[in-house]
Amino acid sequence: MRLVIVGLLLAGCSQTTEPSGPPFLALSVGSNHACGIASSGTTLCWGWNGSEQLGAATGEMCATLYPCSTLPVPVSGGRLFVTIAAGGTHTCALDAGGIAYCWGSNRLGQLGDGSLTDTATMAPRAVVGGLRFVALSAGIDHTCALTSNGTAYCWGTNFSGQLGTGDTATAVPAPVSVGGSLHFSSLTASSNFTCGIATGSLYCWGDNTEGQLGSGDTVQRRTPSLVTPDFGARTLAAGPNSLHMCAVNASQAPYCWGDNVAWQLGNGMVTNRYNPTPVTTSETFQGIATGGAFTCALAVTAAAYCWGAKGQGDLGQLGQGSAAESSTPVPVAGGLSFRALMSGDAFSCGLTMAGRVYCWGSGFRGALGNGSTVTAFTPTEVRLPPQP
Repeated sequence: MRLVIVGLLLAGCSQTTEPSGPPFLALSVGSNHACGIASSGTTLCWGWNGSEQLGAATGEMCATLYPCSTLPVPVSGGRLFVTIAAGGTHTCALDAGGIAYCWGSNRLGQLGDGSLTDTATMAPRAVVGGLRFVALSAGIDHTCALTSNGTAYCWGTNFSGQLGTGDTATAVPAPVSVGGSLHFSSLTASSNFTCGIATGSLYCWGDNTEGQLGSGDTVQRRTPSLVTPDFGARTLAAGPNSLHMCAVNASQAPYCWGDNVAWQLGNGMVTNRYNPTPVTTSETFQGIATGGAFTCALAVTAAAYCWGAKGQGDLGQLGQGSAAESSTPVPVAGGLSFRALMSGDAFSCGLTMAGRVYCWGSGFRGALGNGSTVTAFTPTEVRLPPQP
């Protein structure tokens, strides 16, 4: 079975015009940067580059303080990747043989190269251990991946138990298996916790300060803990900065739980929920992606909806054309149809069937990939480099 962790690969209608550059085949959004794999095979990244997470040297500065690239740049080394996962200050990818490579910050072992060298690297490093993976997800400072039989491995920071090994070692610089002998069909790493679907049930582990583990309390879990009640979760994806979690079930109904101070649970309230809570909407969804203070999702029509951002609407996270905020889902402006959608700290990007990438929200660190640092209240197209 093909496992998709780094994006919501969803059916949808495409635009009729072709992109100006090589289209993207895959997309991933990190905290303040994003990456994609072009049809040419080139891996491109854009946004914040303070820890060389773009995999390239950039001379640009955003807001005078942050090394960045406001346009996509190719990852160094020329390796061909088939899966990409952007995290907090690092990025990982899989080649066609399932070998994982990572680049960027390694201060907490999130590159998985066996070291804890606190020196950022733009050159992709092979993850040690010789494991071959079929799926990959990067959190704020940790990374997780799945083998073909559904065994989950994680590496990086573990101060909240987000590696699922049963302890809270400060940092683990090489892949370790998640405890519980579970076989996962999907997996997503977030800020300081991890969730995955195994044998039809949803499990989460790590920090639970805001109730993001869905266990009915705020107790930290160091191994996979069953999310209750079981609502039949089938699709999930969490951004690296999220303190809440969401998933869509087989009936295409969205549920969210955890931090709700910014309306990001979509139930019209600002109270944290410690168990899965239905999003207040009549729409049905194919997939969902959590951001920092907001959430976005893809309807079955391939239209994008977002909600939340209480008090931060001037960053444009909802993409509805203004600084207005909403405690329940509202449609993203522009009428675009997406097949993939992911959210970062204060921005989102979507991939159309034609391979065009559009982003909206905060452009503060160049994360919109359009050559600007200006906030976009509606989707703006990522400016792809021309084909050689």
